[in-house]
Order: sequence, then structure tokens, then C-alpha cells
Amino acid sequence: MRQLSFTVLFSLAAFVQANAADPAVPTEVAPVVFDWGGGYVGAQAGYGWGKNDITFPIAPGSSVLLEPKGFVGGLYAGYNYLLQNNLLIGIEADVGFGGQKDGSNILVGGVPLASEFWESEVKVNGALRARFGFAADRTLFYATGGLALAQIETTRTRPGIDVTQDSSLFTGWTAGFGIEHAFSDHWTARLDYRYQDLGSKDVTAQPATTTISDFSSHDIRIGIAYKF
Repeated sequence: MRQLSFTVLFSLAAFVQANAADPAVPTEVAPVVFDWGGGYVGAQAGYGWGKNDITFPIAPGSSVLLEPKGFVGGLYAGYNYLLQNNLLIGIEADVGFGGQKDGSNILVGGVPLASEFWESEVKVNGALRARFGFAADRTLFYATGGLALAQIETTRTRPGIDVTQDSSLFTGWTAGFGIEHAFSDHWTARLDYRYQDLGSKDVTAQPATTTISDFSSHDIRIGIAYKF
């Protein structure tokens, strides 16, 4: 009996020593990181304010200084590629319909004249942009820039005489930045700022006279998108 007890104790001690010398290595579980890659579609809305200077080369002392502002909204779609080190590149297009407009009397020598009233309104706007970002799991910080377009309607009213109008497509560039967060595997929300410079263009709201319209704007928008 004594010999059996020593045998059992020796075997138990050898088992404990073997396990202590070669402990089991715990399995590490890799953290789950949100994948921003893939396509998406969304809707956005916000507020925009701009500057629209109208000048007349043959009448250097005459001008119309407008500040169109109002609601901006529309749809957007794009595709992201998630690179190493959580960097992201992508491409995005958007189209919007807004109510950014303003009106003012023509200024001659800095004095407003009631004989001519001018108004400009952004009817349709759009952009095709690249995106560059950094993903901190479900939160994305990004910068964006590219081509911008807008259909701007310019109207001149001479009370009791006539109303003339021009609708022209302006093209230029846009740049901005924003933050986007994924609330689920498929739904994201964003807040971004964008600046647009659509340059100068000849418009025909005043027939037989060269009229140059220069337009730029700032937009702040929120958006909700579905990620595929």
C-alpha cells in the first residue's frame, strides 16, 4: 500500500511539473475592424451660401453683387477602397437641387438703381470627386476634391419694360473635408463641408451687352448612406 501511494504521488508530481514547464499558450482573438471598402448610395441635405458678382466690361462702374444662400440637398453614390494602415481612397459623385438665390438692384457708381433688378438662383448642382481618408474602426475622417458643376439661372427685370433671363452651366472645382460614422454594418452618417469655385462665365441676361458672372459658394451638409 505504501509503495502504491508513493507511485501515485510521484506520477501526480510529474504531471504537474510537465504542465508547469509547458503551459498552454492562449489563443489571441484579432479585434474586429469595420471594413469601409465597397459601394454605397445616400441622400444629403444642408445649407449653402455663396457669392455671385455680375460685372459689365463696357460699363466699368456698373455691377451687381449677390449672395445666394439657402437649402441644398440631393443624392450621392460612390465606391471606397480600404488600403493598408487604415488608409482609404475612393470616388464619389453627387447631384443636388437647391434653393440658393439672391436678388439686388444694379449698382452704378456704388448707387443702387431701381430701374434694374437682378437675381441669380442655383437650380441644379453636382460634383465628381476623389476621397482620401483615415479609418479609425467605425469612424472615417476624409478630405475630398474634384470637378464641380452648377446650372445657374440669372434674371434681369426692368419694371414696366421687360424681363430677360439666362440659364448657363458653370464648371469649376470643389474641395472639402468631413467625418463619417458607421452605425451598423450597412448604415453610415456623415457631416461635411465643401467649397466650390465655379469661375466666371458670360451670360445673356442682358442682351447685346457682355455680362460676366462669377460664382463661388460654401456648403455644410449632412448625409445618410447605405453601404453594400
